[in-house]
Amino acid sequence: MTGQDQAVENALLRRDVEELSQKVEELSADVKALVTAWQTANNIVVAVKYIAGAVAAIGVIWGAVKLYLSK
Repeated sequence: MTGQDQAVENALLRRDVEELSQKVEELSADVKALVTAWQTANNIVVAVKYIAGAVAAIGVIWGAVKLYLSK
């Protein structure tokens, strides 16, 4: 292998590494976006669970008051 062939091969390898590095950076950004979306969805589920609990508690209290007042 001549020096010129080696230089061409090194340049091609360097370009491949740069392309792969760029793809890894893009994928990292995508993963960060997915993690953020997952955390947001998780927070929404937690909020809905608390709201459902509060609505259930209000319903029980309302029913108890209604039952007490009907007697």
